[in-house]
Amino acid sequence: LVKFINSRRIQFGISELPGEPANDPKTKRLYLKTDIARARVAFRKFLKDMNSDVFVDAEFARTEVLNGTEVSGLAKDVRGILSDKRVKVLAADNAWKKGFPKTVVIDRSGNTAIMDRISNVLEKAEVHHVLRKDLGLDATVVVGSDYEPRK
Repeated sequence: LVKFINSRRIQFGISELPGEPANDPKTKRLYLKTDIARARVAFRKFLKDMNSDVFVDAEFARTEVLNGTEVSGLAKDVRGILSDKRVKVLAADNAWKKGFPKTVVIDRSGNTAIMDRISNVLEKAEVHHVLRKDLGLDATVVVGSDYEPRK
């Protein structure tokens, strides 16, 4: 579904719904039980976030850039490019490993508007969706060998 939506350039957001595990007394199956009042509050907040300027403005996005190559300085170079395009980068560092063949943008928050903006700035970057809201980031950019430093 995510690949289809991205191929059509549809922008969407993903939110977490508050719930707790419960057992169905008849079938003994586990399901997610949601408190309606809490769900309404969460949904209202989600709608408010979706309609805010902050949601689509990458200047407010929390982004990190990681160098996934042996070439030093690429993360700082990409940080500068993104900053020039008003994408806020919190950190530029080395990736957990070297040898990434392609530059990738990892969606951490489910905000496709920001992912589109970052991938358009970096032109060749693929977007992958690995939601991890606990990281406090909207995006992680891993610079790969396909990236050509600006002159």
